[in-house]
Amino acid sequence: MKAHAIKNWIVIVGLAALLSILPIGSHGQFASAEAPDASAGYEARAVVERALVKYRGLKSYQDLTEWKTVRVMENGASIGDGGPFESNGYLAFKPPKQMAMTLPGIAVYRDGERRWTIFENIYCETKDDEKAELLVSLPEKLRGELAVHPVALVMSRRGWTFEELFPAVKSLDGVTSEVRDGAPGKRIHGRVEVADLPKGDEPSTFSAWFADSDGLLREIRVDLTATMNQLMADYDHLGRSPAFKKFEYVMRFDQVSLDAEISPDRLVFKPEPDLLKVDVITDELVATPAEQRGFIGSPAPPFASRDLDGNPVSLESLKGRVLLLEFWATWCGPCIAALPQTQRLAEKFADRPVTILGVNTDNDQMIDQARNLLKSRGITFTQIRDYQHKMTIAYRASAIPYTVLIDRKGKIAHIVRGFTPHQEQELTERIEEALAAE
Repeated sequence: MKAHAIKNWIVIVGLAALLSILPIGSHGQFASAEAPDASAGYEARAVVERALVKYRGLKSYQDLTEWKTVRVMENGASIGDGGPFESNGYLAFKPPKQMAMTLPGIAVYRDGERRWTIFENIYCETKDDEKAELLVSLPEKLRGELAVHPVALVMSRRGWTFEELFPAVKSLDGVTSEVRDGAPGKRIHGRVEVADLPKGDEPSTFSAWFADSDGLLREIRVDLTATMNQLMADYDHLGRSPAFKKFEYVMRFDQVSLDAEISPDRLVFKPEPDLLKVDVITDELVATPAEQRGFIGSPAPPFASRDLDGNPVSLESLKGRVLLLEFWATWCGPCIAALPQTQRLAEKFADRPVTILGVNTDNDQMIDQARNLLKSRGITFTQIRDYQHKMTIAYRASAIPYTVLIDRKGKIAHIVRGFTPHQEQELTERIEEALAAE
């Protein structure tokens, strides 16, 4: 998932929010972080500096990178709390810049002679330049919005200070001893400013756990509760969407291996047949969602679900009609802001062969909350359930709100990620085109 997707009102932001504090702009121009308070942050700073020295002395580094978003609503519904990690990647790094790094949406491979940069489902292969920035093959604007693995950042920028590496860290406030998974360590606490999200009175808080055994980073937690509640409030003027009791992003670095041999084959990218190779990854390609690059024109995945009253609804039962699917959730402020536009579309095409379905992706504990929210806003178009996220996966809805238009032949005609005030007009025109098509 791209960090810049936040700007398009995409609200699955756990990964993007964390990685936005680890900028990788290509010019090395950074605003200085505030100096940490000497009495409260001295020990925390010492923990960080010890890790920086250790990383820069390594002959190689490898890990398994895992992340998840924990969302606990004020009404008690919980998503991700105590559950498994949602995604994983890895880093294999051999100084000065040989590497294999995979994160959501991006990956970089460098074997010393060649560089492969992968962005979603496109990639390019170029001759490597040891002095080049890690994501030099991506458009400059995007480089400042995505991020690399923090260890790759540290190990590849050996002369950079902590403030230059992590300018969004506004303070290091203290350190506590903590045993994690049976191992002793130190957890530092501080504050960060997360790019592209609402800024409250105070920066967001974060913590990072370092193992005592080697002094290296094993976990980062970013508390976005206040930030996400502010984001929802900005797009829910009636104030009826549920608030978060907890919204936290967790990133872990497990199976850490130091100074071990890295197989040369691991540093070489082997593309799958469905990836698109390009000479240059351009702004135009980046602006086109991955779903649209390979999904438009293909048959819509079949589904069989039920509406909020338990009545069956399936793709087969809607054969021959134009179908609009809008994926949403009660915790998603932009999704709620989009519902009135979709309601107007449902009313506009009520007497024509068009079906509009809301696809609610909340868990099964939220059904009453969904009903109440819809009733409070006068939303009457049919809603179907996707509590197990089978449709979400089948329709490649990596972020919400997410709208899919299916033509009368059952093929994907159009996809919209996010929400804009002018979306109703765009979808009206697309529906009319689908109705007019032979």
